Amino acid sequence: MKYFTHLTHDGDITFDADGKEFADLQAARSEAMRTAGDIVAQELWKGNETVSFRIFVSDAFGQHFLRLEVNASVHLTREG
Repeated sequence: MKYFTHLTHDGDITFDADGKEFADLQAARSEAMRTAGDIVAQELWKGNETVSFRIFVSDAFGQHFLRLEVNASVHLTREG
C-alpha cells in the first residue's frame, strides 16, 4: 500500500506529495521512526538542544493511520 509521510516542524508543514509503497503499516511505521531519528540527529548536529515535531502517516485520501510526536531535549551540565 502507498503511504504518505507528512511533517510538522517549527510551524511549517511539509506534505509528502509522492508517497512510498510499503508492505504494510508496520513497515511505514518503521520508516517514520527512522525519519524521526534522523531529524533529531540533524537538529542536535546544528547545535539545537531541543526539538519538537510531528510525523503523520496517511493514505492517498488523507486518512491518518499514525502520528509520531517527538519532543526531545538535551541537558548539558558542566562536570568538575
